[in-house]
Amino acid sequence: FRLRYCHKTNLAIKLQTISRGIKARKLVRDLSVRFNMALVMQSSFRCYKARCALERQRIVNTCIVVGSSGSVDISFDASMTIDNRDNTFWCTNIGGSSNHWILYDLQEVKTVR
Repeated sequence: FRLRYCHKTNLAIKLQTISRGIKARKLVRDLSVRFNMALVMQSSFRCYKARCALERQRIVNTCIVVGSSGSVDISFDASMTIDNRDNTFWCTNIGGSSNHWILYDLQEVKTVR
């Protein structure tokens, strides 16, 4: 009787080990797939952002400022709006008017988003 009990116990332990191994491999495989999907999504988003930035730069590089409602001085000219630098800007004459404008020549017909 004791021998049969030990044999059944050993079989149960082996079955549990095999079952846990299968579950662990499946879990690792699922996590690997999720991780790879996350990497693909991140890469796709970064490529999308880079394409958008290049498209904006391509449009801006062909723009010319034709006119504006004015600027404080040459340091804050309207051309500063398309120089691709974050530390420059356009500043109009201080006067409380909210009717400020800039006229761009895009050099060709383009879709602006």
